[in-house]
Amino acid sequence: MKILITGGAGYLGSVLSGKLEGHDVTIFDKLMYREPSKGINYYIGDIRNKDAVLDVVKGHDVVIHLAAIVGDEACALNKQVSNDINYNAMNNIIEACNAHGARLLYASSCSVYGANTDHLHEGSYLNPLSLYAINKMQAEELIVRDCKYYLIFRMGTLFGASPRMRLDLVINLLTARAVHEGWFTIHGGEQWRPFLHVEDAADAFINACSSDKIGIYNIASFNEKLIDVGKNIIEITGGELNIDKTVSDKRDYKVSWDKAEKDLYFDPKVDFRASIENMMSVVENINRRNPVYYNHDWLAMKRIDIV
Repeated sequence: MKILITGGAGYLGSVLSGKLEGHDVTIFDKLMYREPSKGINYYIGDIRNKDAVLDVVKGHDVVIHLAAIVGDEACALNKQVSNDINYNAMNNIIEACNAHGARLLYASSCSVYGANTDHLHEGSYLNPLSLYAINKMQAEELIVRDCKYYLIFRMGTLFGASPRMRLDLVINLLTARAVHEGWFTIHGGEQWRPFLHVEDAADAFINACSSDKIGIYNIASFNEKLIDVGKNIIEITGGELNIDKTVSDKRDYKVSWDKAEKDLYFDPKVDFRASIENMMSVVENINRRNPVYYNHDWLAMKRIDIV
């Protein structure tokens, strides 16, 4: 199978591309965060370039679309650039997939649910609270309206080690702080979040490549309150947990992935304790203050206005 991964050099893409043995894989990426890996076919480009997208999609059976400005703070740096990459460029991807008969697998986010007290399924009310989440919702709408063959994954908050490591994801960040400082602070703590290990996310996309299903699916490994996530990390890493009752991030939601289990045989397997122990060994050997590990900081340094 010929598979194209947009944003394939990113956090999830780096894990995913490494697991696609036996497939003909091309990565379409600007290579903003890391150098290219040996043995992988790269097409260095920008999804805002319609001609480049049409060219690179041709001949591929599946397009896994991960390329984006990711995260609320990173998107807020330049709203026009974020809109262009995360929403407007979706038209280029859809047009190219339709023109060349490729199946589109899109990485959306459970952040489209925003603040919602119900146990959420794919038909639940959407309440995005940030530009990032709004763009994800808008891109979903374009795909459902215009794309012939697609799957949309609303992913929980990712965590775990990756060749393109990120420390701006909550579990990764707390683990790094516990390792380097011996303590961290949870803000609020009663907010619910769905979480998804990056390896389980990659496996979900790999399995979906051969599926004939069309639609929107939640995928996550577990729902947990942030306070309990913090306690579980401290139990493994040691150190001190502080609580600040000030809540700056109002997202609060938990989701059901029963539909993905039934239709796509989604079965998350990564053990939480083992993943934290693995991440401890990774983060202890890096400078956690290096901006390359934080999307907002790296893009701010690289001047997102010219990205």
